[in-house]
Amino acid sequence: MVQEIKMSLLLATPGPDTPTTIKNYLEAAHRHYDAHLRKTGKLPPVK
Repeated sequence: MVQEIKMSLLLATPGPDTPTTIKNYLEAAHRHYDAHLRKTGKLPPVK
């Protein structure tokens, strides 16, 4: 999962959504992991 997050961030084209700080990187990784858990049913869907 971590490798998938790193690769998606490395392959992303630079732009306003590209994480530039460690804090932004961690927030993006958390959103990605949260979405993955919701997709697999380990977390309830967002209301």
